[in-house]
Amino acid sequence: MKIFRLFLLAAITMWSCGDGSSDLRTGDIPTGGQSGTDYLAGSGGGAPAAGSSSTPINQDSGTAIDSGTNKSDSARPSDTGLPVDASQTNDSKVPSELDGAIRDGASPSADTSVDTGATGPNVQGSCDRSAAGSTTVNQTIIVRAGQVYDGQCKRFVAGSALGDGSQSEDQDPVFTLQNGARLVNVILGSPAADGIHCEGNVTLANVIWEDIGEDALTIKKSGTVEIDGGEAYNGSDKVFQINAQSTFRITNFVAKNAGKFIRQNGDDSVNRVDVYINNCDISDMKECIFRTNSPFSSVTMTNTRYHNIGTSGHRLWYDVNPANITESNNTQY
Repeated sequence: MKIFRLFLLAAITMWSCGDGSSDLRTGDIPTGGQSGTDYLAGSGGGAPAAGSSSTPINQDSGTAIDSGTNKSDSARPSDTGLPVDASQTNDSKVPSELDGAIRDGASPSADTSVDTGATGPNVQGSCDRSAAGSTTVNQTIIVRAGQVYDGQCKRFVAGSALGDGSQSEDQDPVFTLQNGARLVNVILGSPAADGIHCEGNVTLANVIWEDIGEDALTIKKSGTVEIDGGEAYNGSDKVFQINAQSTFRITNFVAKNAGKFIRQNGDDSVNRVDVYINNCDISDMKECIFRTNSPFSSVTMTNTRYHNIGTSGHRLWYDVNPANITESNNTQY
């Protein structure tokens, strides 16, 4: 009997070993160095059968795992269900000349009396005035520190509450730019009342005055005012008025038909104003390009064309200290 049991045990052992294979069951560990995502519970281990996909499988859902595109943040679906292009993420930089512009749909100013519908800066050159729609402004639009107001090439016309664009000194501006503000893509129509007031360090780009009004722009507080691109037409007196010690830089600008291009306050014989004019076209100024009563103020004009300036035909400067005048590569035409 003992011999029989030993024989039976040996027979069972030989039968169970067979060819050494066994089926994978739920909970079994796959062999052959495969990871747990390489199989679906209940399927056979080892290499995939001929004609089957080698795509890894998610054990929880039974769906294929994309081992490539879903690893990168740049390929994660966005909230809209579309792939996100890494080059279009918030890490992308706007052009340096537009630093500080409206981003992420920020409002230009809580004090604006019009809705520009601005979605971001678009400084691409002169606006198409023939296609510009008009908006009447009855309350001065204030652009606060650090904000950019993109007018999107709309025409802004002063309502009667601001003024009639005459030489009356009690008119209000269409825009006031506070220290650190920026104004782009704006057309000022007729009337423009007292134009634009600047309070400190401000920049303007692609601003067009179809009618200069009392003054196109007035510097009210000390700082650096920079204008890049734009046009100004038809004023009976000055285009730009400077009422505070400041630096005024104007580039790529066209001005035509006014009394003078730039005027420092006539009552100011103490403060210094530094004016820089570059790559501009200035014509039909009845008096001069720059006038000042301060012996400390200076002007530098480069790469600029001018025509019919002053009563003598080319009187560029009025009461400017000759030692403070710098001219280079300018052309009279």
